Amino acid sequence: MEERWPLDVPSGDHASCFADCGCGWKVEFKPYWTRAVFVYVGWRLAVYNPTMVQFLAQLEEASEPRQSDMKATHYSRHRVANYIDQSRHPLLYGISQEADWISEDEFPAASEWADVHEEWLRFVDGKGQMPRFVSRLKKSAYQRDRTFAEIAVGYFLETKCSLPIIEWEPLGEGRTRGEFMVGSTRERVFVEVKTGGWQKDVKEAEGKNSPRFTQPKYIQAEARSVGNWVVIRNAVSNGYKKFRDSTPSLLMIRDDYFVSLEKLLGPDIALYRSGDGCFTDRRYECLGGVGIFRVDLRDTGLHYHFSVYENPNALDSVKLPQAVFQGYPRCNGTGKLK
Repeated sequence: MEERWPLDVPSGDHASCFADCGCGWKVEFKPYWTRAVFVYVGWRLAVYNPTMVQFLAQLEEASEPRQSDMKATHYSRHRVANYIDQSRHPLLYGISQEADWISEDEFPAASEWADVHEEWLRFVDGKGQMPRFVSRLKKSAYQRDRTFAEIAVGYFLETKCSLPIIEWEPLGEGRTRGEFMVGSTRERVFVEVKTGGWQKDVKEAEGKNSPRFTQPKYIQAEARSVGNWVVIRNAVSNGYKKFRDSTPSLLMIRDDYFVSLEKLLGPDIALYRSGDGCFTDRRYECLGGVGIFRVDLRDTGLHYHFSVYENPNALDSVKLPQAVFQGYPRCNGTGKLK
C-alpha cells in the first residue's frame, strides 16, 4: 500500500525511513505502521513499533523536564494554596475557593503556571466575559482544564495572532455554537475548540477512578500505546457538525497529551493519508482547517506552539484566509509545512 508522508518514503512492505520526532530524536518509521508505543525513561521518550524485533531511536541529550509536567504525587489544599497567592493571583484565588477540583490534583503545579492562568483570566475579565466561564472553572479538574483551554485559545488568537474576538459563542450550523468568531467584519473565522489531554487517555483506558490520576504526567519507565492521529480524527469528526458552509472555519485542538499530536506524523496520517485521511475528499468540506495548539512552560519562559493544517478539499467559502496566522507553520495538504 502506498502512503503519503511529509518525507520521501520508498514503497513496499519493508521500506523504511528516519524521521525527526522532536527534540533531536530520530525514529525509524515503516509505511505499514498503524500504532506505536512509547516508553518514558529519564526524561526521554523511546518510540518503537511492538511488532518489530529491532527498533532504532537515536536519543540526543535529554531535555530538562518541563515545569508543567513536574507535579507532586501528594495533593492537599495547603500545597495548592502555596502556588496561588491571593494578592498576586486574585482572579485565580477567587476561582479556587470552594472549587470542586481543589482536592483532585495539584493545579496549577507551580507559581509560574499560576501567573499564566491569572493572565488568561485577566484577559477574559477585561472583556467582561468572566461570568461566562466562572461556574465551569469551579467544577471538576477535567472541566476546569477544558475551560482554561478555551480561554487560552482566545487569548492566543487575539494577542499573538492579531485576530480580535468579535463574537463569543457564535451560532454555528443548526442550533450549535462555537467558541469564538475572530477577525473583522470583513474577514471572519469561526473557531471551535476541542480539548483532551493525558488525563482523558487514562480515563478511556483505565476508568475515571484510576490511581494513575494521583501521579505525575510522566513516570520513569512507564509504557503506553500511542495513536495520536486517532485523537485528531476524532476531534474533526466530533466538531464537524458545528461548521457552516458560508464562513471560514478553524478547529483548534489543545494538545496536552503524553506524546504531542504533531509528533510521529500524527497530523499527516490523520488528515492527509491517501485513502482515509480526513482532508483527502469532500467529507469535511465545510471545515477550512485544523490548528494544533500547545503551551509549554520551560526555564526560558512560556512558549506557545501553533501549526495550521489546511483542508485542500474545503469549499472556497470556508477556506482560511491566507493573510491570517502569518509567521506560524502552515500545511497546505502536500505534506509539508510552509
